[in-house]
Amino acid sequence: MKKVNKNEETAVGKIAAAKANRKPSLTHKILVTALCALVMFTQTGCRRDGAGDGESARAPRQSSDRQYYSDSSHERENDVQEPQQSEGIRHTVTAGQSLIGLKNIYGISIPAIKKHNQGVSENTSLKIGQKVFIPGSPSVLTARRDAYLKSKKNSGASSTGGDDEIEKLSWPAAGTVISKFSQSSKGIYIKIAPGSSIKAVSTGEIVYSGKMKGYGNLIIVDHLNGLFSIYGLNAKNIVNKGDTVKTGTKVAIGGDKITDGYSKLYFELRTINSKTGEPESIDPLKYLKAEKK
Repeated sequence: MKKVNKNEETAVGKIAAAKANRKPSLTHKILVTALCALVMFTQTGCRRDGAGDGESARAPRQSSDRQYYSDSSHERENDVQEPQQSEGIRHTVTAGQSLIGLKNIYGISIPAIKKHNQGVSENTSLKIGQKVFIPGSPSVLTARRDAYLKSKKNSGASSTGGDDEIEKLSWPAAGTVISKFSQSSKGIYIKIAPGSSIKAVSTGEIVYSGKMKGYGNLIIVDHLNGLFSIYGLNAKNIVNKGDTVKTGTKVAIGGDKITDGYSKLYFELRTINSKTGEPESIDPLKYLKAEKK
């Protein structure tokens, strides 16, 4: 019998409850829309023929359209204000927390937080006890925060939200990496057996399940902590948009194409750049566990 991770069950329950009661957050809608647009509007997407050993695959072009994350606030030294009629919650700053930490805890971009809090920036330290307004659906933000803190408590890590605290992720499939992350390839290719199970690398919500040019059958999972995982070149997607998944949940059947007896999975991780506020690709091998499961 599979061992149940109580913390993960709690996180999934909170996400499900938040989804049932929430009014979709405009900030979250914009983030997901921007990510999907960034993936969709590319020159070639990932190469369907895959990249072999030593080859570099062309990757999706990063978006330069910052309208989704514009920061129009004017910074003032000691004037932190919450815009009227904005949905969200107030966060009380604790020792060691920064804007980057709040981004990681709530999954909201730094420019979005700055826009709702005049006088805060990456160059200004947050003070213990300071109130910072976090825009978004209160139920969703609360679920994200609770799941994040629960995860950190379980792992024994600090809960300040620093970038060095990203928990190692499970592997999306059993196989061998044949093309690594680089400036020209924003994801990795994993050599897999045809029909392999493609699994969610962590708890989250499906925000896209469909076909995209250059990616074939594609799935995007929002892990509700500012991190998104992308799974491409699937033979068949078996989850739908809005589904909640746990670590190891089967989301697709791998291998839309068989070459010399094997198939390939395109896998990518994206997070929010703390300076630009835009989604950007990060090296999956730095965040995946040392051993494939």
